[in-house]
Amino acid sequence: MVLNPYSAPVVKSPASASVLSSKTRIIESRDISYADTMNGFFSVIVRPSLVLPLMIAKSPQRFPAVGSTELSCTTYDLVYAKDHSDAGFPTSGNLAIKSGTGSILQALQPIADAALTTHNGFEVLVTGGQNWTCTIANTGKSEHYVQLYFRQEGVNWNPQGSAVLCAPNSSVSLINGNPATNRSAFTVAITTKAGVPSNPDTDYKGLTLTTTFYGYIPVGTTAGSVYEFVKRSIVDTAGVENCRVTAACLLVSSMAAATKDGGELVIADTKQSTVYSANSTSSLMSTLKALPEGNRWHSGIMRDGGYSFYVPDDMISYEPHDYTTVNFEDNCVVAAGKLDEGGSVRIIATFIVEFYTKSQLFERSMGPTWTQEYKMAHALLQRGRMASGNEDHENMVKRIANNLGKIWNWAMENRGKLELGGEILYSLL
Repeated sequence: MVLNPYSAPVVKSPASASVLSSKTRIIESRDISYADTMNGFFSVIVRPSLVLPLMIAKSPQRFPAVGSTELSCTTYDLVYAKDHSDAGFPTSGNLAIKSGTGSILQALQPIADAALTTHNGFEVLVTGGQNWTCTIANTGKSEHYVQLYFRQEGVNWNPQGSAVLCAPNSSVSLINGNPATNRSAFTVAITTKAGVPSNPDTDYKGLTLTTTFYGYIPVGTTAGSVYEFVKRSIVDTAGVENCRVTAACLLVSSMAAATKDGGELVIADTKQSTVYSANSTSSLMSTLKALPEGNRWHSGIMRDGGYSFYVPDDMISYEPHDYTTVNFEDNCVVAAGKLDEGGSVRIIATFIVEFYTKSQLFERSMGPTWTQEYKMAHALLQRGRMASGNEDHENMVKRIANNLGKIWNWAMENRGKLELGGEILYSLL
């Protein structure tokens, strides 16, 4: 099921303790054409979570489509590096933006002002004269002075107010008022007490910004700056109390003429932090192709498509959790590519979800616990291929399944020799 969640029978997966839950398969299909994108670039992220499970970066469109509205935003996975060349400003992160009718996700990106000063920030239009609130929470272990920065529309980057100390496990307000003029971007810097932007002593990921304002998100200037994602319909309709994604995969198929190569496609199973460190699709493609684990990624022409499946790197990521858990520390499946003019692809994302709900519509049962056999199978998945071209993926899946079958049979017959013989067995497969 982990290898091919799209068509394999849905079964329960192991956990540290047997868990009462239901199971289901969710399949999402989307088409992306060259006309939908900016210069052909697109990327797709399949996350093992019900929060932002499927993110598709194509042409960065205005949000909302027309007019202005009240928007509510929260940052995810903001990173402040100890050696960042633009001292104090974040190096990567994302901003989830919600209105009454939809949601998008915007990636942190370099934004220049009229004086050609560039900071990493989020490109928005905050309407002057309307209430703007901004709060930052610190869930890390270090206290930091923080300060809001904004780019005035058509002008320069400026600090907002004074630097404020944000202690661990606390939050502080950075603004709650009506700006005199429109703001066209904002960001948050770590500073000294005097308000001078300064890098933290170690890489820091504990800051989360929440903001509301009246305005809109303009068309992005770089490929991969705006995302769309699937709503949590299963949560809304079933009253889910806890859940986990036990398997997921992404299949990319070219929909262009067979004689058309269609550009390049890179697909991989990798850390989400690796994906979010890239601020454009082209840099993401280069980042994936530079991964030292050659079994985790595949690069080829768009005509051949691509396939990859999700495998967690640790047992903790595989445990049941509250459905609101963002889970940005786990692995994900990602595809990034550049379509030739006239090209198009179809993406099919599949999720196997275990969840608990009080609804009588779902049959509940206890799942299995981790055994030595399951652990050996998980270790083999980590060592085998995780990505391939579309036409090759069925052979890849069959080969891995055959090897897993050999391991399982050997493990059942040699339960007392697993520690001694496991490494020898891996070398023979």
